[in-house]
Amino acid sequence: MHKHALASVAIASAALVACTALLTVAGPLSPPVGPVAPTYKTLTEVEPRTIISAATTPGDADSQFLISQPGSYYLASNITGVAGKHGIKIFAGGVTLDLNGFALRGVTGALDGVFVPTFVTGVTIRNGTLTGWRNGVAASIDNGAIEDLRVDRCTRWGIRASGSFALIIRNCEVFLNGPDTTAGTERGGISASAAIITGCIARNNLADGFRIDASVASGCQSLNNSGRGYSIDTSSTLIDSTAALNGLNGVRVFNNSVVRGMTVVDNGTNAAAPLFDRAGIRVDGLFNRIEGNSVISSIGAGIAFTSPGSSATGNWLANNGGGAITGAAGNAVGPVVTAAGLGGLTNPSANFAP
Repeated sequence: MHKHALASVAIASAALVACTALLTVAGPLSPPVGPVAPTYKTLTEVEPRTIISAATTPGDADSQFLISQPGSYYLASNITGVAGKHGIKIFAGGVTLDLNGFALRGVTGALDGVFVPTFVTGVTIRNGTLTGWRNGVAASIDNGAIEDLRVDRCTRWGIRASGSFALIIRNCEVFLNGPDTTAGTERGGISASAAIITGCIARNNLADGFRIDASVASGCQSLNNSGRGYSIDTSSTLIDSTAALNGLNGVRVFNNSVVRGMTVVDNGTNAAAPLFDRAGIRVDGLFNRIEGNSVISSIGAGIAFTSPGSSATGNWLANNGGGAITGAAGNAVGPVVTAAGLGGLTNPSANFAP
């Protein structure tokens, strides 16, 4: 056979083998038997939560939006309040409300930004801003959380969670709340009962920064509030936090509580208040332990006892206008040691006043 013919045959054979290989790799060209199944995800699969809207969570007579079923809910835009109504009312347990970084903005005469009117279990409110309401959040929650909120310019409380149980409040900032001076109206930054409060800041509120009962607060700051930094009603623990530049006491404690590891500086700035309300730490009631705190530059005493039956040990008390400790009679108070006596200090319960 001629050389050119042989070459043509060889090239054609190689091309046939290559095409066969490609077909083998590509697999069968026939479609599978039966209907073709969709490969996209449904909207519910992409976003399983329920959006807050007039269509999905319509309100009632006193709320713009009402959550009445367990589930996870979220905002997709800012909400502006309406006079005479709550922003979002939660009337069910097992609810997570994610503000999703958006803001609930109240108007004059609006009620509460987020309102939980009955004692419900497992409610979490998180991640957004509430401004200009009566209370930013007003809730009674069992075993839930309020977290990552910024709450400002509400007429009563930034966060009012009194009547709750096993509640966590964390990483919230409340400021400029509480201008309602109507007689008998409670107001301020954060009010909570039976709660664990961590990493929260209360500043420039027009009453107390924190008011707690049967709770634990740690890692918090209470700054430049016109009332007390922390007002502790009973059976609470306040540790490793800061109170500074408040109009009244940095800390006021009443009955069965522990105050430990606090930094309490420059409190009692309200010149119209009595001196015991201008102490760094005011101790009322019975069975309180005041331990290992740094109390500096209070207008009144560093620690002021108003009744017997509590203790103060291991505190640093410097530059307090009303003295280191007052009202010590009837209380278990470690000796107050100055710099001159520090070298001979042997009492582990001693308080130090340089």
